[in-house]
Amino acid sequence: LECSIGMAGRKLKSKSRNKGAGQVLNDQKSKSKGDCATWALTAAGLVALLATAIGIRNSTSSQTKCTVTVLDPSGIFIGTRDVAELGAQHKYYDIDGLQVQPQHSCSAPNRTVYEFPKRDGKHFVWPPGYVGKRVKVKGVDGRKTIELETLSIRPKVFRVHNFISEDEAEGLIKRATDPSNPYRLRRSTTGTEDWNKKGASEIASTRTSENAFDISSEISRRIFKRAFQLLRVPFRMCQADGIQILRYDKKQAYDDHHDYFAKGVKVQTGTFDFDSENGGSNRFATLFLYLNDVDQGGQTVFPLADPSL
Repeated sequence: LECSIGMAGRKLKSKSRNKGAGQVLNDQKSKSKGDCATWALTAAGLVALLATAIGIRNSTSSQTKCTVTVLDPSGIFIGTRDVAELGAQHKYYDIDGLQVQPQHSCSAPNRTVYEFPKRDGKHFVWPPGYVGKRVKVKGVDGRKTIELETLSIRPKVFRVHNFISEDEAEGLIKRATDPSNPYRLRRSTTGTEDWNKKGASEIASTRTSENAFDISSEISRRIFKRAFQLLRVPFRMCQADGIQILRYDKKQAYDDHHDYFAKGVKVQTGTFDFDSENGGSNRFATLFLYLNDVDQGGQTVFPLADPSL
């Protein structure tokens, strides 16, 4: 989670990182062919003919297939398939981002699923669709009003409406400046070392803000769980950084950078595998929470977005 914040001309930032629907029914019809001349118009013949017709009708009904509309992880139409054709090598999610078993989609009001590769570390990611697209997110901390708005397709950037309350924002700011907080505000650092073990070598001219952490308050725990629910990732505290709270004074900034770590980056106090494609772990998503506003400045810029954002 990364929150950008501004106070009295200064900007605070807080971080904790944890990643054409349609309905088509295949209606089969059977056709009975027979030579009516072979039937004698007797009572027995009529009964036989009626029994044959009923058998054909039952056979047709039992062969009716359930089909679903399949979209790729970006929301692009793949095709319409029978659920029996959906392979075990993939995972499927409904339009609310919840994992489903394909055969259960037959009873859903909207038979549309997203298809993702089935391998460790491959999480669901909300499809951006198009700039301006808005999706209501269900099942997040009991809230009914959280909504994702697409701001950029590549990289994927969304505005999250109604994620945090004003009281929660004030609580994070208060915690960042509380003298009893061992992780209260101090000069921001960079790198992979434990925050309390960092020294002057981790202070960089590219990052001039002040930094604090909230890792134990009730507010931070609520936000952690809410963020995992929003991302549709099962909640595990070991998969999240502490919530960083950053304050940017006038003329302070953090130059362009990636929030994930490059493969092969060494950790001074040991080793860590950042290769998430081959069994390692890395940062999957960043959630910015803007805790206050200022008259000028305070933006987060995505220079690789086209157009820039």
